[in-house]
Amino acid sequence: FTGLAPLWATRMAGGVLLGACALLVVMINAAWQNGAAQASVAPLVRVSARVAALLLAPVTAIAIYALGLRVAEYGWTNERIIAAAGLLVAACYALGYARAALRSGWLAGLAGVNVGTAFVVLALLLALFSPLADPARLSVNHQLARLAAGKVAAAKFDYRYLRFEGARFGRAALARLAAGAAGADAVAVRQGAQQALSDARPWVRGGGEAKLSPADLALNLAVWPSGTRLPQSFLDSQWGNPTALPACLWKGGSTCDAYLVDLAGDGKPQVMLIGTGRGGGAVVMGQDGRGGWRPVQRLPYQFAGCAAVRQNLVAGHFRAVAAVGKVLEIAGKQVAMSPIEEPERDACK
Repeated sequence: FTGLAPLWATRMAGGVLLGACALLVVMINAAWQNGAAQASVAPLVRVSARVAALLLAPVTAIAIYALGLRVAEYGWTNERIIAAAGLLVAACYALGYARAALRSGWLAGLAGVNVGTAFVVLALLLALFSPLADPARLSVNHQLARLAAGKVAAAKFDYRYLRFEGARFGRAALARLAAGAAGADAVAVRQGAQQALSDARPWVRGGGEAKLSPADLALNLAVWPSGTRLPQSFLDSQWGNPTALPACLWKGGSTCDAYLVDLAGDGKPQVMLIGTGRGGGAVVMGQDGRGGWRPVQRLPYQFAGCAAVRQNLVAGHFRAVAAVGKVLEIAGKQVAMSPIEEPERDACK
């Protein structure tokens, strides 16, 4: 009754709805048993099971719609192909259970639906684990088709998906693109494919150095207090190991609030970065004396995505207390910050 927007806002609508379908199927069968104990089942339970059997259809339909929207916008991936297989199973249950719910008697025909759908599950598993419907092969082919058709720009194409999620099909496709891409965007395609092939680890770009352009980095950051700007040296900095940094510094589309502050009390600006989503990271960045920036204090990871913390920080209800720069006080509550030791740069020497 609230519309679909709150469901889409969870960013996991398909998974939530598929989970709801599975739970309904389990609960319906827990009430139905083998269908022979109708007299001993409470009337409320019988009515609830019949309503649940009818609800499966709209829940499955919305899940299919949600998956269709994602595929239309971003194409098929391994996860979406597996989700589609799950939705096919859910649709078999939904149609069969709806028919049983509309018939007289105690969900007559449910046994046949269960057995028939079990064979559908086996057929799908066989297809997914064979070349016929290998998710990696299908997703790589579809992503390449989107690139060739111009549905996604060469500069925005996810070459790293082919490298790390496309199995041997993705790596072979990248090798072909790097060796002989054609068309107006051939140079960009070759460069993107070569870069992805050189990446050794999924979480590190370019062989270890993660870097967004200053313009892309600025898009990831909302700067506070309102109206202030981050130093250009911060936007131009070269980051080291990205696993020690908030995702917004190296991953496009990941966002942080950036607070320009002086927590050390030395008159030099620092940048307090807190991810806007759970798991986005929370650190204080300081100047390293060589024109660059590095993490100097680590904040509790629970800060990222915490609405109450963000509200107080945006309003300016915080200050450094106790040992200067080591404790942050937000709305009267003190939180310890832990230092981040800079690794020795010339350990080999």
